[in-house]
Amino acid sequence: MASDIQHESRVVSVGFFLQLAQSVNDGLLKSCFDNLMKVQSDSVQLQLYLSLTPTVANAPEVAYFTERFLRNEKNIRVVHVKDEGYDIGAFLKQLHRFRHELQVHQYILKVHSKSDPIWLERAVESLCGSEHQVKSILKAFETQSTLDIVSPMGSTFSATTSKDAVFPHLKRKYFNKVDLATAFDDKTMHTMERLCAQLGLEACPYFEKYLASITAGTMFWARNSRLYTEHLPRLFESIRNELSQDYSNNNRIEHALERLIPTLSRLNGRMIGDIQPAPKPVALYFPQYHSFSENDRFWGEGFTEWTLLNKTTFFGVHKPLDFESGGLGYYNLLDKKVRARQASIARSHGVYGFCYYHYWFSGEGAPHDHKVMYQVLETMLEDQEPNLPFMLAWANEPWTKTWTGMIKSKHALLIDQKYGEEDEWREHFVYLLRFFQHPNYIRNNGKPVFAIYRTGHLKEKLRPMITLWKRMAVDSGLPGLHIVDSINHFYTSMIDKGFDVSGVVDASYHFMLDEPASMRNLPSMSGFDKIQYWGSTVRFDRRPRSGDYNFPILRTPQEFGSAYSAMIARLSTMPGREIDVGFNFICAWNEWNEQAVLEPDEWWGFQRLQEILKVVNNVPVRAVF
Repeated sequence: MASDIQHESRVVSVGFFLQLAQSVNDGLLKSCFDNLMKVQSDSVQLQLYLSLTPTVANAPEVAYFTERFLRNEKNIRVVHVKDEGYDIGAFLKQLHRFRHELQVHQYILKVHSKSDPIWLERAVESLCGSEHQVKSILKAFETQSTLDIVSPMGSTFSATTSKDAVFPHLKRKYFNKVDLATAFDDKTMHTMERLCAQLGLEACPYFEKYLASITAGTMFWARNSRLYTEHLPRLFESIRNELSQDYSNNNRIEHALERLIPTLSRLNGRMIGDIQPAPKPVALYFPQYHSFSENDRFWGEGFTEWTLLNKTTFFGVHKPLDFESGGLGYYNLLDKKVRARQASIARSHGVYGFCYYHYWFSGEGAPHDHKVMYQVLETMLEDQEPNLPFMLAWANEPWTKTWTGMIKSKHALLIDQKYGEEDEWREHFVYLLRFFQHPNYIRNNGKPVFAIYRTGHLKEKLRPMITLWKRMAVDSGLPGLHIVDSINHFYTSMIDKGFDVSGVVDASYHFMLDEPASMRNLPSMSGFDKIQYWGSTVRFDRRPRSGDYNFPILRTPQEFGSAYSAMIARLSTMPGREIDVGFNFICAWNEWNEQAVLEPDEWWGFQRLQEILKVVNNVPVRAVF
């Protein structure tokens, strides 16, 4: 249904309709709310419409939403509702109560406190998972005049939709053994037809059951129209006594209502789209660039990565933009102001967070406390810089004189990697726990995400070690761990032999240096059809480190940006893909001696970072119907 409301200015007004009922998943809903608040400006205005059942009316989490609005002098409208009619009943009551002031909004966002955390995460990540995602959706509405609804990827379907196009969690929960057509039973269709007649010809010109559709979960963005300001409020007056007092899987009027809204868009020849979970670029971060005892011993006192880069005279090797020009220069990572500027640069260019390499050794040459190159990570915990989401990736390979992780001779070995036994595994987890418990630590469904660079190198130690860690995580008050392995050349070239990691490794991330960006899932030890976080490589050139690398992979910022954009566009065509949060891993933030660098350099400045920002601000909306 086309927007039939006239607006006098170019200011975009959004009505955020939030229904809080049996539970308040405050982490996800707060993040959605925060991202909407970040988008506010002179050209985007936000108004909150909040419905509360008696169960949550006095919950402390509710104050987070109300106080933020009052503190920012924004309008908020609260309505108290009975615990009936599910979220759709509360939504109709909101529309009815405030119908006389809704015409100011061009767009509506409807979200509610879904009790299923995986389903809620898909909705929040897709609809408001980042400020850039919100901008992408608003831009899609502004540029596609027939777009009526934007839903979470894989949540909108009809009786004839392929199961492969449905969000996998939804498919497993409701349609594992039955067809999608069971969501459109005769009783629900008859109720929809009755409601269509009650709405009148302007809203529902005819009813055709083969166009019946559903946005499962009833969380979506919509273009505002008289459907929301007049027709649905009037319908609420006539059906309010039919709203259910308890929950049922099907056949209630609420089920007809949640199917009715997207169906009306189709009946009026309007477009329904969906959008993937917000892309969250996580840049791999090398925590060196300061002197420490092991490097002093191996390479000479005061050695850092800059020692190698400063010696390099190869053509095409880029060096850092100086601090005075807005870059970072030849920094010391123990300097707080350097790390603060890293966070500022990353955040302002759409980089979601950093994945710090973590070094823990057991074997010949390892320190007694196992920690190597740890100062930057521990200092970050102390001074909170970079103040950015972060996670750790265990770079679990031996250190050698060739920086390759390959022991070709005893003479080449610097620190071995043998992994120890259970006592050491416990000690290692206790050390990691301080990071896992940090509020900025990256999580998936509440579980800290921990990456392992070479799972194959752990061999028979992997399963008992990770099983112990997951148990210790739960004992420490965490919901578990989300363990991610790396699909890299060690695995694809069979240097590290594959083996069964089921129940231990939960996902994989792509670390393929010879490909500019992922375009498909890859064979992995955790399974081809399991969660895979795709990735992109800025460029790769080891000449500063090795001196004789014959085939540097050189890419301009535009070539990198084009590949990264194509990857995100490809992900938008895969509604049935196994994914919860849209992490993608970028190699790298600051690998200067491999030239895999997002940080600004003397040659290209900030152009690589600008390419990322361009992509995350323009996430495609896929046409579903």
